[in-house]
Amino acid sequence: MLTVDLIRHGKTAGNLRGSFVGSIDQPLSAEGRAELLPLAGRCGEPQIVFTSPMRRCIETAEILFPGYEYETVENLRERHFGDFEGKTHDEIIRLPGYEGWGMNEASMDFPGGEDKAAFFARCAGAFRRTADWCLVERIVDCAMIIHGGVIMAVMAEFCMPEPGLPKKGYYDWHCQNGCGYSVEWDGRILRLKEKLEG
Repeated sequence: MLTVDLIRHGKTAGNLRGSFVGSIDQPLSAEGRAELLPLAGRCGEPQIVFTSPMRRCIETAEILFPGYEYETVENLRERHFGDFEGKTHDEIIRLPGYEGWGMNEASMDFPGGEDKAAFFARCAGAFRRTADWCLVERIVDCAMIIHGGVIMAVMAEFCMPEPGLPKKGYYDWHCQNGCGYSVEWDGRILRLKEKLEG
């Protein structure tokens, strides 16, 4: 059994203004760095730390897990939001033809961006390959510093509810910057251990 801490990166300038950052490679903001510092001693000592290749994730790992060497996983990067990268929801719904955009999950397509099904498949595949490698190598505890959308996709795909409870969907797994979930992976499904609060 592998314990995985899925942690969302700290805040960037784009996060502070509520924009879809996506593939824009923003660094952490000063506020984001300050909010992460008190968490550094509370994140445990995993055997290995994986990150998205994006600056905001690597910089978060450097704060939360100083002294580690980080293994970057290319396919754990955030979704590409196409024409809407860098825009806020309010900016998008002012565009002609997008007045009702984002009012429900079905309407949240990103023109020119990564297809939702392809994004889910990419995240699920990257997580499974990385977690299964840990099992083969007899690693029992790791951390993944990744993106909110990636965490949501992985949890929606693999996390099984307690008996008698319904399975949660993508948006049910939203978490704030610097937060996430501690889960157990058995090579097939995830079980939630605890929510990681900031």
